[in-house]
Amino acid sequence: MSANISQKGARAIASKGKQPKRFLEKNDALSLASSIAELQEKKSLIRSGKRQKSQTINDSVNDAKKTSHSKVKLLERNKSYSSSENCPSQEGKG
Repeated sequence: MSANISQKGARAIASKGKQPKRFLEKNDALSLASSIAELQEKKSLIRSGKRQKSQTINDSVNDAKKTSHSKVKLLERNKSYSSSENCPSQEGKG
């Protein structure tokens, strides 16, 4: 059955052949280039704005320099041991 392809069907499947390139007119090409440039500029401004926001957030966090809870506990323990003579780090020395 596939051998009985009509010529009408064969023409529909066939390609159009090599087509000539279609170039834009000078004004059209310039307007296309400027619109692409505007789009890229907007994207880069958005990206730089995001970076600036994240940098200011990171700077404020780094300025605070919160000490961890465990470090605070260690410092308190060292202060209490320095006032008493039963410091475990001093045992067995001397």
